[in-house]
Amino acid sequence: MWWGLWAIAAETGWGLLTFPGRLMMSILLMRVSGVALLERDIGQRRPDSAEYVRRTSGSFPRRPRT
Repeated sequence: MWWGLWAIAAETGWGLLTFPGRLMMSILLMRVSGVALLERDIGQRRPDSAEYVRRTSGSFPRRPRT
């Protein structure tokens, strides 16, 4: 969603000004708060989820690891 809003802002000429905020939000969601906290919580409740987390991407679509 944040990158979609950035794309709209970029069309209006505000893209460079708003880029750092979108980048920071993505980093925070992937490394600090969102995905990291969720995976830690699920890992404590469901130990078998560690394999799933290892094989799949949390944010970007890609082929599963083997």
